[in-house]
Amino acid sequence: MNTKQLSDKVILIIIIVIAFYVGIVLFSDITSIIEQTYRINYSYLPLIAIFMIAQIGILGIKFHRLLKKLDIILSFKESIHIFISGLSLIITPAGIGTAIKSHILKKKYGKPISSTLSVVLIERLTELFAVLLILTFILIWVNSYESIIAVIFGYVLLFSIIMLVSNNKIFESIKRIVIKIQRIKKLSMVLDESQDSYKKLMNKKTFSEALGWSILGKIFQFLSVYFIFIS
Repeated sequence: MNTKQLSDKVILIIIIVIAFYVGIVLFSDITSIIEQTYRINYSYLPLIAIFMIAQIGILGIKFHRLLKKLDIILSFKESIHIFISGLSLIITPAGIGTAIKSHILKKKYGKPISSTLSVVLIERLTELFAVLLILTFILIWVNSYESIIAVIFGYVLLFSIIMLVSNNKIFESIKRIVIKIQRIKKLSMVLDESQDSYKKLMNKKTFSEALGWSILGKIFQFLSVYFIFIS
């Protein structure tokens, strides 16, 4: 199976997953959704839209900067277009559908998926980290036992993922297994490219910058959600 066939199958699976989730929402809560629509205070919509656009713009800048760190030079306009394309699949579990950005970079600009997938991973990690930091700050005023447990679990999950993908011994073990399997032997080269890209983006300065953009973006996201509830 070549890269194109694999990519097309991944896209098809993502579309099926989205259709499944949307189907559940529509068939289970359609009446409730319609009722709530009539209760919305639409005077808040401009403010909500501003916060949401600001969030997209900020996270788009982060995506553009991460690509630049891998020497993938695109105009800001091109980066934003690709970033927004990825947002269309954000509702997939853990936002994994946003990996479509790597497929677009491959199809349109010839950039290897193996190297650009690390951008998606760092995006997800920094956004999870940003949410945890904001929630930790909020816990100063909201002392909820359940919230504390959730935040602790989040930190454990975050650092477990970082350790898993950063640990050279684990990486080399996976690579040795892959090399032994003839049909996916070529995947070992892909793993090397992914590891190289990941190490570049996990540089302390690069990761801190991405985390800063994520925190700012999440603040605007929380504000938009807050005013959605008020409306």
